Amino acid sequence: FFSSRRRHTRLQGDWSSDVCSSDLARESRGLSDTSIYGYAVAGYDGASYISTTDRIAFSTGATAASSISAPSSTQAWTQNFSDGSIYGYVLGGVSSSGSQYINVLGFRLTFATSITAASTASNLSLARYSGAGISDASVYGYALGGWTGSSPPSSVTDRTTFSTSTTAASTVSNLSQGRYFVSGLSDGAVYGYAAGGYTTAVVATGDRITFSTGVTAASTGNNLSAARYDTTTFSDGNTYGYSAGGYSTADRKSTRLNSSHLVISYAV
Repeated sequence: FFSSRRRHTRLQGDWSSDVCSSDLARESRGLSDTSIYGYAVAGYDGASYISTTDRIAFSTGATAASSISAPSSTQAWTQNFSDGSIYGYVLGGVSSSGSQYINVLGFRLTFATSITAASTASNLSLARYSGAGISDASVYGYALGGWTGSSPPSSVTDRTTFSTSTTAASTVSNLSQGRYFVSGLSDGAVYGYAAGGYTTAVVATGDRITFSTGVTAASTGNNLSAARYDTTTFSDGNTYGYSAGGYSTADRKSTRLNSSHLVISYAV
């Protein structure tokens, strides 16, 4: 799945955390220019942290490795979002096993060329991974929460200004509850949502960010129907958003839920 002004996938459309690329099964985060290409950026293949990036052409559905789109370092569980037309952003993540490898690094993918390059102005204010990435598709993108390497998870939110590619902490946008493997989606205009996640336990908590003010607040009406984390999310960009599948316990190997039976819609 990819996000667009009409379709927003996990982390503002960034492919689900469980993306299978054309040539390598891995957990990746995605990006989309909403019209021509989508990207599965870097990730973890079950044994190694990788920078490998694939590009899918929407006109044909064909996916192929795109070396120029790969970040300059291995990265997994990044916070991704896009302005929907010019740039995509890959923020933070973890580059190897161990908390010392959790980082703030910012990368920017230029959709016109498919080239990804380091963007230090876009670096996160706090090193973390597996937060939610959400975008209003025009002015700002948000990286919400995540894991810093020590408990409890972070509620910190950073905001990227698309016109300058500059990222800075936005305290009014902080999550109501620190958590990671939280899933984000957006209607692309008015509201963004961060749902579920993991604190010291799996939670169903729903937060809503109002794009006009940047303020995030708990929104119990948007809680998931069951506590779970690392779900796949997507949106029609107008009326409904969906949170599908996920994990219900800390054991990610044995509790993957069937997305066809767990689809939650949000009226916006």
